[in-house]
Amino acid sequence: MVNKCRYTVWPGVLSGAGTTQISPTGFILRRGESTSVSVPTSWSGRLWCQTLCTEDSSGKFSCLTGDCGSSTLECSSSGAIPPATLAEFTLNGAGEVDFYDVSLVDGYNLPMMVSPNGGTGGNRTLAFIGGAITILAAMRQLWHLF
Repeated sequence: MVNKCRYTVWPGVLSGAGTTQISPTGFILRRGESTSVSVPTSWSGRLWCQTLCTEDSSGKFSCLTGDCGSSTLECSSSGAIPPATLAEFTLNGAGEVDFYDVSLVDGYNLPMMVSPNGGTGGNRTLAFIGGAITILAAMRQLWHLF
């Protein structure tokens, strides 16, 4: 993971039902920093970034977007509270194929990109979903409003 935002983000990770919960489930990633997250060969789950996070005098951790409601940096078994841009993964899924996508089903709080890096296995063609162009065009129009 690489934080190319101009601000600090707090990634959260939620494993899918029936898959091993990975650790950590929440951490800090400052501007320009990168880190790796290890997952089992067969895993499904989602990743998102919390933004504008603070810790109050009692130690309660909270974020303006993507908060997981745990009151701590770790999200344990909680997903993101919208709005939150999601990266969703199913590794070694049906036909031993890996699937991933960036989803706005829970709203949008920051730009996100997922791209393969290394790995082994046969060559696969990745399909581009044409609707992404429409979404990006709409987002550009929204950005011009602010």
